[in-house]
Amino acid sequence: MKAGKPTLYYTWTPLWVSAILRPGKEVVWLNVKNTSLPDGETGNTVVEGLGNLGFPVNDQKIIANTTWLKANPKAKKFFELVQIPIADVNAENQKVADGEKSNEQIMKHATDWIAAHHVDWEKWIAEAKAAK
Repeated sequence: MKAGKPTLYYTWTPLWVSAILRPGKEVVWLNVKNTSLPDGETGNTVVEGLGNLGFPVNDQKIIANTTWLKANPKAKKFFELVQIPIADVNAENQKVADGEKSNEQIMKHATDWIAAHHVDWEKWIAEAKAAK
């Protein structure tokens, strides 16, 4: 890649490498014309801007204890609302890969992200506080 030659590599997201070799910018994800999944397997195989990847797209989701969620509807609502772009997760992963991995540094990553997305964050908090 450093020599400017075509390179084939295997990756996934979120992963720090995708903060450097960004899909749709420096690299192109391979696409298929149609998808043929194994019997019984279903799922969306198309990613906006990247095309049909040929396998079901994996979504990152928050998981929590169902008993705890029933007792904490405001938290449940917040978890349903919050959306962190994969590019932001990749960028944070890169910071960790570059050595910013202490608890204090990771907390700073989080608070910096919240500050950069303050409007959305405050909207999510307000909607979550209103949950019944």
